[in-house]
Amino acid sequence: MNPYPSIHSSGGSMGSMSLHSPERQQQVAELTSQMPACRALNRDQSLFEAPVRLQDGRTTNLRLVLPARFPQERPGLQVTHPIQHPWVNSAGRLSFASLDRWNPGHSRLASVVQEAYAALTGTPFTSPAVSPQRPQRPERTTSSPQHGTQPASVPREFREVQAMGSDELVTVLTDSASYQALCSAISSQYGNSKVHEQLQRGNQQLAQENLAQESVLAELRNQIAIIRSSEYAGVRETFDKNNGRQKAVLAKLQPHMLVEALAAQANKVEEQADELQESFRRGDISTEAFVEQYTALRKTYHQMDLKCQAAQQTLIPS
Repeated sequence: MNPYPSIHSSGGSMGSMSLHSPERQQQVAELTSQMPACRALNRDQSLFEAPVRLQDGRTTNLRLVLPARFPQERPGLQVTHPIQHPWVNSAGRLSFASLDRWNPGHSRLASVVQEAYAALTGTPFTSPAVSPQRPQRPERTTSSPQHGTQPASVPREFREVQAMGSDELVTVLTDSASYQALCSAISSQYGNSKVHEQLQRGNQQLAQENLAQESVLAELRNQIAIIRSSEYAGVRETFDKNNGRQKAVLAKLQPHMLVEALAAQANKVEEQADELQESFRRGDISTEAFVEQYTALRKTYHQMDLKCQAAQQTLIPS
């Protein structure tokens, strides 16, 4: 049984229209903008995964499934590795208020996924206030989400630099402290210091998420090593044994092997006839018995020889 909601819950053109609805695309854009670590696993962006480091140090993945009629139908959340958590059942599916009471007109996908992520990692979560009538447009912004301010536009020319003389410019370019002081002054004037801090925090978060995958990769390598050292060896031995038996059986059924077997039987009968003839010459057998046995052996020989010739002409191409 599939633990996730059906991705194709509505058929035909209705499902296709739902997959490309503006509201769906906006919700997905908000999710990927606010959670860069949440990556789509397929082209229609109906399946996402985000790495999660649990409070006990273990790692798992938070899997998100969007049904075809999302956001009219609620999404599904599940962890890929079984864990003990009040929100996670025995099948790994998540159940909590924001998810179970999904409201197509008010619920935001990014907020629900962030709440689940915070609960699994043990970090505090603050639900963003988003108006359902005028949802925020997904766009790349470096403003602080707590204050909702946009950074000032950066001009192409700076008066501080234009006012410097040649000696001052040389000093700024050659002295690291002077250069940092000038950058700090310009950043504070145009309000970009917060932008730098946000970029730094974002890079740190991405680095932590990448490092979180190291233990997962180590576990997978360990599983592969176990399979190669135990299960693979036994399966390989059985395969080689059965393969050898198959080759032996097929070798006996080859056309040239059949012709050789018929020829060997004919030669054996001919040797028996020669031995019987030698016994008659020595007087070890009567004439009547010799004629009867010798005739039977020669008849058998000619039958075997004819079969051998027929098999050779039929089975073995010239």
